[in-house]
Amino acid sequence: MPGAILCHSFTGTTLTLCERLTGETGAALHRIEAGGPGPGAVGYAVWGFRAVTGLGGAPEAPPADAAAEAPWAVLAAPVWIGRAALPLRRWLERAPPLPDRLGLILTSDSPRHPDPAFTELGRLAGVEDAPRLHLTRKTVETGGGDAEIAAFREALGV
Repeated sequence: MPGAILCHSFTGTTLTLCERLTGETGAALHRIEAGGPGPGAVGYAVWGFRAVTGLGGAPEAPPADAAAEAPWAVLAAPVWIGRAALPLRRWLERAPPLPDRLGLILTSDSPRHPDPAFTELGRLAGVEDAPRLHLTRKTVETGGGDAEIAAFREALGV
């Protein structure tokens, strides 16, 4: 049985990375959609406010048990104002059953590793020590990150 990748992407960067991993691993890709405004000034303002306040509707997401039977899963999202994007956090609040082999992916514009965002994401997912992958938008858009992705996959065992 293939693994599962649960992915929220706002601008397409995280989705590009998730699609790459899906192609390399044969995992099933499950998208978490935010609804509301997309990229642009209004979208950034609305989602920035929602990221800080936690306000906003439930995301359009796969069922809570989407990854329950998978041997491994990856949770992926962009970093918004220092935190994993709200739609993924909201999906995790439903306490979905997740496999023991779980990896965390965050993308951002900053080259600094978003440790607090990873810590929060791990807490919401119920894991303290999961393989982590952080790539910048520029790295993803240029098709880079091969060594980082290989190390992440090795740590996850896929």
